[in-house]
Amino acid sequence: MTTKKYGRIVTVFTDASFCHRTLAAGYAIWMKTDGATFRHAAPFKVAINTPTQAETAALANGIIWAATKFNLTSKDYLVAASDCKDAIKRIDAVCKFKKSTKEYVERVYKEKLQRGFKLSLRHVPAHRGYGTKRTAVNEWCDVSAKKVMRNERLTKNSNQETTN
Repeated sequence: MTTKKYGRIVTVFTDASFCHRTLAAGYAIWMKTDGATFRHAAPFKVAINTPTQAETAALANGIIWAATKFNLTSKDYLVAASDCKDAIKRIDAVCKFKKSTKEYVERVYKEKLQRGFKLSLRHVPAHRGYGTKRTAVNEWCDVSAKKVMRNERLTKNSNQETTN
């Protein structure tokens, strides 16, 4: 008789796009579990000031979105992937050391603590095209995050023009 080690395994890929000039930013999340795939791309609801902050917020959003959407519990295993090693380090640090200056990162720790799911953070190489399944998903996230960022940049530019 074999027993299943985890209730569900949820895979999340995230990416962000950031414009240094306008501070416009967007993110994309790709999730899969139990044969179902979910995609989401949107602008950030918090101010983003650096590319690393954007990537970290995107990864945090992906983890929080999966935890709440799938109501993860201590029986579940969440694998979250990003192409930004610094974002992975920041999320990993808050889960180990339980403190952060950013609310969205702190919320990852609180969700993990409250729900008890196992979290594994993985790096996925960026800008490799559609060669493998992992790089294809990362490419989708990259393209989608850029679309959102460009829309945000257009909005910021048009708002600046009307106020000048």
